[in-house]
Amino acid sequence: MDPAAQKTAAAEGTPPLARIMVAEDNGPTRAFLQALLKKAGYAVTAASNGQEAYDLLCKALDESENEEIDGTLPLGTFDLLLCDSTMPVMTGRELVGKLRQHRQLRLMFIIMVTADAKIESVVSGLEVGADDYVTKPFQPAELLARVKSGMRIRLLQQEIATLEHQLAAVHLATAASHEINNPLMILMGNLEMLKRKLEAQDNEEINRRLNAIGLAAERIHKVALDLRKLKQIKLTTYVRNHKMIDLGNDPSPEQNVATSSAAPTG
Repeated sequence: MDPAAQKTAAAEGTPPLARIMVAEDNGPTRAFLQALLKKAGYAVTAASNGQEAYDLLCKALDESENEEIDGTLPLGTFDLLLCDSTMPVMTGRELVGKLRQHRQLRLMFIIMVTADAKIESVVSGLEVGADDYVTKPFQPAELLARVKSGMRIRLLQQEIATLEHQLAAVHLATAASHEINNPLMILMGNLEMLKRKLEAQDNEEINRRLNAIGLAAERIHKVALDLRKLKQIKLTTYVRNHKMIDLGNDPSPEQNVATSSAAPTG
């Protein structure tokens, strides 16, 4: 499933298909793997060598519009790579080594397929960065079981990364609340003192501006309290499709009126 289809599925509430890259130079084997994995319910893309696979993986990453969270792959990229160990142009081992050096693609789960069942060959593949291996000739049931296991591991890793990201955001929100609240209390205290001193003048313009400052300070105080109480991060879309933490604190009409009335009129 391409990134556009993944995005549509997510918007409709339909879980997108897990996406697998197959890198295999042998045509019949490549076709067999594609058919086997598609029948099992995966979205499959195939490449005939390591370089072609790497280029397709990078292209999918570039086309992804989702914001990156450390420890996760953006929606629309590949979840798992199934690659042959010996291929022209770029071997499977070279491909794995290159992916493990990539800032984002290193997160993929990689299964190495090798015709050499010797322990030295298997260890070599694992040491270069493969997560699992399958030896040729393989049983379809074994291959599918290893793919399913790899997908489960990636899902758990992504869930952990998301939780860690949310926890870090909650800690940041708590710290921000503290840093905002301290100077805000000084501001609000001095504002009250200023209002008492100027109360006798009964200047409508000054009173309106002081009230506007007070309303704005109260709103900031509410935001600080909401940040302190934050337990789970919920994002909302801001200008230019940027994301921000949703605190549910849209300005009320009264606040907007007060702010606009306090603005200089020329």
